[in-house]
Amino acid sequence: MPNWVGDVVMATPALRGLRAVFPEAEITLGLKPYVAPLLEGWAPIDRLMLLPAKGLARVTAMRREGFDLAVLLTNSFGSAIESRLAGIGRRLGYRGDGRAWLLTDRPRRPRDAAGGYRPTPMVRLYLDLVATLGEVGDDEHYELPVSDPDEAHVRAWLEAQGWCEGQPLIGLNPGARFGASKLWRADRFAAVGQALEERSGARCVVLAGPGEEPLRDAISQAMGRPPLGAGAELLPLGPLKALIRRLALLVTTDSGPRAIAQAFDVPSVVVMGPTHPGWTDAQRAHSVIVRHDVPCGPCHLPRCPTDHACMERITVSEVLQAVQGLSPRF
Repeated sequence: MPNWVGDVVMATPALRGLRAVFPEAEITLGLKPYVAPLLEGWAPIDRLMLLPAKGLARVTAMRREGFDLAVLLTNSFGSAIESRLAGIGRRLGYRGDGRAWLLTDRPRRPRDAAGGYRPTPMVRLYLDLVATLGEVGDDEHYELPVSDPDEAHVRAWLEAQGWCEGQPLIGLNPGARFGASKLWRADRFAAVGQALEERSGARCVVLAGPGEEPLRDAISQAMGRPPLGAGAELLPLGPLKALIRRLALLVTTDSGPRAIAQAFDVPSVVVMGPTHPGWTDAQRAHSVIVRHDVPCGPCHLPRCPTDHACMERITVSEVLQAVQGLSPRF
């Protein structure tokens, strides 16, 4: 499975398709421990296998399972050689990174006229890969489970901060594990949040993951009324899903919570800079992207080597206009 939260979410339609192709098979997902809470308890999957760090331990763990088929949703050389060394007889994955000889089934990814990879929504790439095994259908909607304990956790977390049931929640998600190039200024997030609270009577809640506390705190200090989440414990990934499902609106960077919101049809305004929207531009009925074309982009670099024009040009008024177009109640 992919390593990024958003990519795991975007893979869920392909996993449903895999179950459709193999209704009686035992399907095991091999994934990193930190993304496992995304899919715990999800019906199409039989088991989650928390993979050791790369190396002999991972190969040994997979070999012990005696898998018949490996479906590689990652495009790395490492995932291909590990599955071969693990003795898995059939190995499906896209060509690239010099790994074709390690795969038994190796379709090609779409390319543009210049020979580079054509930006294609990841959800489509994953579905098309699994479709080489059989009929998977065309349902691209993301899907995530939410457990009762996670729902209870987030309810208690909100109520401890003074939130009342029935009060609309607006999420502000300023972080991005990819790198600083995806970040929008904290003072602008704060201005958007304050304006939306004044317009609607809703409460803003700032989402933050490990290491993102400074972003959360900067937004909290810049708002007239501290938002929910200010100074509170960081939510684990399971309760974070439950929180996002409750939102009436999410204003977010191009990061994992964006995909989680799409799984729950939460209206989302995405401030996007260094990445090409073609890789993730799916499920647009509930989402609007605010971005500017710049001569140096899309660069896909984690840190901007120049003046960060792609994100600096996005204004508070543009984001508020996008919110109103998407959800007139705000």
